[in-house]
Amino acid sequence: WLLPGGGLDPDESYEAGARRELFEETGLEIDRLEGEVFRRDFTIRWGDGTLHQHERVFLARIDQLDPEIHAQERTPQWWTAERMISSGISTRPFELGLLVTQLISDGLPASPWKLEPLIAPPVRELWRSLGVTDDDIDGGVAAP
Repeated sequence: WLLPGGGLDPDESYEAGARRELFEETGLEIDRLEGEVFRRDFTIRWGDGTLHQHERVFLARIDQLDPEIHAQERTPQWWTAERMISSGISTRPFELGLLVTQLISDGLPASPWKLEPLIAPPVRELWRSLGVTDDDIDGGVAAP
């Protein structure tokens, strides 16, 4: 399971991009995000080039307990942190259930948590399905 997201438009801030991607992928329109929760940056060799990934995740509050979601490509679901942890589902980042649990317990961090550029097994399998080799994954991953 993945969080809504995607690339930034030219001159778009991370927050504006997060709001736009949330709307495009779910139909949920959020006027304001509460703040950045975590970030992860890494670099990977991709074919003959290099991919620089900058992940930023923000807290969004909604008025409804279970709003209707309109997804483009997949059937979305709401997951509790406990269900993410206990079900063994694959999430990206793989530690998402633990991060949500900490966010609920401690509140929004004063500054975003910086996650290590660890390549979790589900992400590794996704990249393999796209033709990226283990050597590219292991040899190309580096913190910025």
